[in-house]
Parts: sequence; structure tokens; C-alpha cells
Amino acid sequence: MTQQIRVALWRAGQMIAEEEHTVQESLYFRNEVLLLLGQVGFRDVGVYAGYSGAVMTSEQTMVIFVAHK
Repeated sequence: MTQQIRVALWRAGQMIAEEEHTVQESLYFRNEVLLLLGQVGFRDVGVYAGYSGAVMTSEQTMVIFVAHK
């Protein structure tokens, strides 16, 4: 996915800087990440719902992977 973003820095109600950037993201499925982590030597991989440590469900919007190498 590619996004074009514009950011601005404001101080005391005045814009003092503005920049445009192109941001490129790669999206992966959960099982793809697990496979990639295993291929590079990670083990004991846990998948959690965000930073809460809760079990991952289909309703979660943030996934955290915790692994050992």
C-alpha cells in the first residue's frame, strides 16, 4: 500500500514547517508472519491482541508478535 501524506508543525497557532512524504507499507497475514519468523530462527512465537496480552480474536485491529531467538 502506498500513501501520500502531508504533515505540519505548528507552534503558538502558526505553521512553522510542512512536509510531504510517500509512505509505503507491506501488509501480511498472521500466518505469513509466523512462517517468516520461523524461517529466520525465531521460536516460541506468541500472538496477542495489542499490548493487553489478551488472546487474539478476529475483532482485534492490532496484533503483537512476541518471540525468542
